[in-house]
Amino acid sequence: MNYICILMAKKHLALLQLIFCLLIQSEMSGQSPFSASIFLGSNASQINGDKLAGYHKVGISGGVGVQYKLSDRWDFGAELLYSQRGSRNALIPEANRNFYIKMDYAELPVVVHLKDWYVEDGKYYKVKAHSGFSFANIISSETNIDIFNPKLDVSRNRDLSFIIGVDYFFTKKWGMSIRYTRSLYPFYVDPVSSSDNLLNYFLTIRAEYAL
Repeated sequence: MNYICILMAKKHLALLQLIFCLLIQSEMSGQSPFSASIFLGSNASQINGDKLAGYHKVGISGGVGVQYKLSDRWDFGAELLYSQRGSRNALIPEANRNFYIKMDYAELPVVVHLKDWYVEDGKYYKVKAHSGFSFANIISSETNIDIFNPKLDVSRNRDLSFIIGVDYFFTKKWGMSIRYTRSLYPFYVDPVSSSDNLLNYFLTIRAEYAL
């Protein structure tokens, strides 16, 4: 486990990934007040400035998370996710018009949870509202739109986004969440016109399993 964490720390989000690994080690050793979760779902994304309207680009969102109990109703959480973003002209495009931009990220959200609706029998909260920030690093990108190829080549590799969302738990172990994520700055800045800047934002729906 220590060796894996050291390897992860050598990559782009080194310091934050190392902190995340230490939190996982605490959970695995049975130390409270830490808890851990597994996430799997999908993103519906678009890019502001690409002239392709609608949340038509569907991609995978999945990973693991660790929570630290601040009080009975407040948690601090960190996640390590694989996140597919981008844009597309339509979910069911017309013939010869399947335009897309695909961008894959390693993402590390840091959020605060506010819990409500406590279930006495199960000893868990059914609803959690969360908000925070996400630090991300691009893994790969591609597009079949010729004018965007040079823009992706010179785009920023790292991203900082704002997050807001809500979680609903059906049982103590199983839940689902809906999250909105928006980048705080463009991944591509046009040197001539700011209206041609490119900025990511997306909706996430995912299942959660509490370990």
